Amino acid sequence: MMVKKQRTKERKSEFQPLPEQVDLVIRNVQIVDIILLDSSARRILNDFELDVVDIQFKRLSSADILMKDNDLSLFGCTCHFGIRGMIKTGDNNPAEAFRIESSFRLTYELKKTEGITTEDIASFVIVNSTHHAWPFWREIVHNIMGRMGLPAVTIPVKPPIKSLNELTVTIEKPPTEKKKTSKKRP
Repeated sequence: MMVKKQRTKERKSEFQPLPEQVDLVIRNVQIVDIILLDSSARRILNDFELDVVDIQFKRLSSADILMKDNDLSLFGCTCHFGIRGMIKTGDNNPAEAFRIESSFRLTYELKKTEGITTEDIASFVIVNSTHHAWPFWREIVHNIMGRMGLPAVTIPVKPPIKSLNELTVTIEKPPTEKKKTSKKRP
């Protein structure tokens, strides 16, 4: 069975976080919650003696920030991670042996919003959100590898981020809810 090798594109960010923006948020923020949004795992090859020759990490280079009605006191972002193991096949072409992907929703609360802008929050998310979700990702990979009957993979303690230029951020504002009017029945 030959599995087609897939590549992921890294988008470059035009938004560059500034240390003073990140600092301003760090002094006033706390994590409210980190939840698993979705996760998928697939063992593609069924050989019992898989000789994995290459482990590849994927970190989707975006964080979507969600705020409600321009209220900066509560905001969230989503982090996406993936890992796959590649093996050499009989013709020496690499094939995917397994894949695990997960997305986490992080919710933060600001104690003080005075002087903080959406750009400050974006800077904070770009620099810190991956680090906050990473331990949860490491735990999922460790548990799922065992459940798939594969040897444990040591995930680095720090996320493999080469530079901030790899990351992008999108700020989303949910549509404002319309008030429901109740109709009286005759």
